[in-house]
Amino acid sequence: MCILRRDDGIAYPPIYAKQFFYPDGLPELDKIAVERCAGRVLDIGAGAGSHSLAIQGRRLNVTSVDISAKAVRVMSERGCKDAKVGDVFDSYSEPFDTIFVILNIGIVQNLDGLARFLKRLETRMTGGGQLITDSIDSLNSEDESYRKYTARQNCERLLFGRTNVAI
Repeated sequence: MCILRRDDGIAYPPIYAKQFFYPDGLPELDKIAVERCAGRVLDIGAGAGSHSLAIQGRRLNVTSVDISAKAVRVMSERGCKDAKVGDVFDSYSEPFDTIFVILNIGIVQNLDGLARFLKRLETRMTGGGQLITDSIDSLNSEDESYRKYTARQNCERLLFGRTNVAI
């Protein structure tokens, strides 16, 4: 069980590890994202490897990276063929046709981080490469406490917030 706790002390309901394995299958939007992958894929922040496994299931080559060695071990045990500890800022031998960053674009933290991230993608992608990602529009969140939190964090212009994970 994981508890997500923001830096203002607000905790979200517990998240159970099985949620990261999608026992009922990927959500529809995630399935669409996986279907849009093409060529050689880099799955950044791959976690338990669920998206990577779906991409592999389409017979695409996917490099699954996560900063957590434990997550990489889980991915490998689940069948991810090329799972490694790392992130987008690491060196890779060949460029990728698709960079896949679903559920964790918040890793960039702020606009400067986003600019650095996008600049780095230039060196990681093929000429016609694509970035597949998602985000949360904090200005339109139904959760009033989240809207206030992002306003306090001066994140209104970012369209995504940052959360810390405590295990």
